[in-house]
Amino acid sequence: MGKDKIENEELIKHGFENDVWFHVDKLSSAHVYMRLPSDLAWDAIPQPALYDCAQLVKANSIQGNKKDNIVVIYTPWSNLKKTGDMEDGAVAFHNDRLVGEVGMNFVANYSPKVRRVHVPTRENAIVNRLNKSKTEREVDFIAEKIDKQRELGQVKKKEAIARKQAADQAIKQMQQDKAARSYDTLWTAEEEEEASKTQSQGMDMEDDFILGFSAVTRAATRSTAFSPTGMTHLRNIRNLSAQSRQLIDDAVKAHPIVLFMKGKPSAPLCGFSRAVVQILDVQGADPEKIRAYDCLEDDELRNGIKEYSDWPTIPQVYVDGDFVGGCDILLSMHQSGELSDLLKNKQLLLPLANEHDTNLM
Repeated sequence: MGKDKIENEELIKHGFENDVWFHVDKLSSAHVYMRLPSDLAWDAIPQPALYDCAQLVKANSIQGNKKDNIVVIYTPWSNLKKTGDMEDGAVAFHNDRLVGEVGMNFVANYSPKVRRVHVPTRENAIVNRLNKSKTEREVDFIAEKIDKQRELGQVKKKEAIARKQAADQAIKQMQQDKAARSYDTLWTAEEEEEASKTQSQGMDMEDDFILGFSAVTRAATRSTAFSPTGMTHLRNIRNLSAQSRQLIDDAVKAHPIVLFMKGKPSAPLCGFSRAVVQILDVQGADPEKIRAYDCLEDDELRNGIKEYSDWPTIPQVYVDGDFVGGCDILLSMHQSGELSDLLKNKQLLLPLANEHDTNLM
């Protein structure tokens, strides 16, 4: 649960796919999230847990806490919709189809994304029990999101390994079955030796024909080989051309901050590119001084930028023509304050705006 509107914005921006958002319907209230285990669907949350969460939401609504018979709505975090013209803390839904209260029979083939819980009155026993388990901590949302992406990456890697092992085992079994059906195993070594003695004369005649055919074939066949010049050419194909290197060099020096990423800042196509964009946003980097290049649109750029920087991954960030690093380095500099100092010294931050006090509700 966010402590104010500003922290609510961070929760909206950096939620997980297994987070579920709760709010009092049509009244101002705190944003409360329930983070589910990976094997529990959002529409299968047990009734007691739903009711506890609904009581907590009601207790943290100035208006809702004073009323009876309120409705708390909930939806997956991924269904939250946030646009630039909305006030802090305000959200809409990508899919606002609503079903009845928990416990009602749902219509077949109906795929709602917003559900509701009816709360007749505040139950102090539940609220007090939940408040006793309350903890407060400062959260680095970007670091937390990157750790989650790494965890999901490890899970996907293990699943891929398991699939490959199963495929290899299937191929091995298929080869064994094929060998079992082969005629090659019908003869024993002794039987083959006996048969070879009776075939020796015929084989001598056959050998004369094969030798003669081989000689003709060799005379008609030209041998081929790679020349040293050709091999040098193949090696050069893998090197960044002088023209491509110059184009990249011009690009990194043309803007104060240059970002090579997968996708665009408004729509990143990988988690690490998204994290770098978010780090620069949190730092307050001036968007007018940032130029981003989508490496997925150009194969030569995607491969060339790695050789240019001698850095094996994308995204990559350059400041004033100097290579700063990828996602991990930028995150480390963000956490240590080094990135803030760098952007400040280079005068690449947005001008400070007037700060306004905000309330929870």
